[in-house]
Amino acid sequence: MNGNCIVDGNIVEKYFLADISTNLIDLDFYIASKCNQLLLNDDIQRIIKSFKMNSFFVNHHWTNVKCFFDPTMSYQHLSSNKIIKLKLFDGIM
Repeated sequence: MNGNCIVDGNIVEKYFLADISTNLIDLDFYIASKCNQLLLNDDIQRIIKSFKMNSFFVNHHWTNVKCFFDPTMSYQHLSSNKIIKLKLFDGIM
């Protein structure tokens, strides 16, 4: 994937789960993706909503996804578990 792509529910299903989705019983994931564009709050809400609207995630009851954008490092963080926002100390993570 390139840095121009925002990872959402459709991308996760299509590119990460395509070959294994029929055999999944449970799913926990954490994805950190370099993102060349700034993600605003509206973008983050749209990403979260994409999991709540995607039939694959809805049917499996896997819609409790969290998203966080780190503007310092330009990374999108996406998780099925609770994300702890990164803490910066003098620019070092």
